Amino acid sequence: MGTWVVHIPAIETQVGISHATLGSLLVLLGLGAFAGMQVAGPLTDRLGPRLVVPATGVLAGATLACPAWPGTHGRWQGPCWPSASATAAWT
Repeated sequence: MGTWVVHIPAIETQVGISHATLGSLLVLLGLGAFAGMQVAGPLTDRLGPRLVVPATGVLAGATLACPAWPGTHGRWQGPCWPSASATAAWT
C-alpha cells in the first residue's frame, strides 16, 4: 500500500482529475472493499474456503484486466462495465 500511495499526486496530474474526484474514487474503493468483506465472510462460512478462495482469485484477476480491455473508454463494453464508468470519469 505504501508504494502505491506515494504515486497518488503523479497519477492525479497525469490523469487530469481534481482532488475532489480523486477523493471520491478513493472513498468508493474503500466502500467496495467493505462491501466485499461483508459478502465474503458469510459466503465462505456457507460454501467453504476451498471453493470461495479460488473463485475470488479468478474474479480479482479478471477485474485487474478490465481497465486494459479494448473499447472500455467511456462506454459499456462487455464484462468490464464498472471499469468503463470509472474510466469515463477520468477522461
